[in-house]
Amino acid sequence: RRAVRPRAMSERDARSGDETARTGVSQETRFQLELEFVMSLSNPRYVHHLAMGKFFDDPSFVAYLAYLTYWQSPSYAKFLHYPHALYFLDQLQRLEFRKAMQNPRAVEFVFTQQFLFWQKHRSDQVEMTNTKVEKGDDGETNEAGASV
Repeated sequence: RRAVRPRAMSERDARSGDETARTGVSQETRFQLELEFVMSLSNPRYVHHLAMGKFFDDPSFVAYLAYLTYWQSPSYAKFLHYPHALYFLDQLQRLEFRKAMQNPRAVEFVFTQQFLFWQKHRSDQVEMTNTKVEKGDDGETNEAGASV
């Protein structure tokens, strides 16, 4: 068997190593952790949990939320499964919203509004799909509803 020689460290590897040494996690791990955290912000009850834990009273945590707004750029937003996360991230930049999320009634109102939005969006999608199926591939229908 041949001995495997260690390869020379690329510039990218060196930067990644510097980042790991500075923060304690690799860039890939940091990306995954931040992605998961930003997506969790789409849950109003989790935001309430943060508010009740007094996280929003900590200036460094509020600064971290401001830092996370880079997820709003399309190159990062494409990785998010829950688009409401960006809405809540944006709202969390406002002191009034952070304070409102301490109120359980406000949280349940937001949760209900979010559910109703998803419900309407889903029914609109189903309706649009059904309309396309009724029209056929060319988009034209006859009086009986059959494709021409």
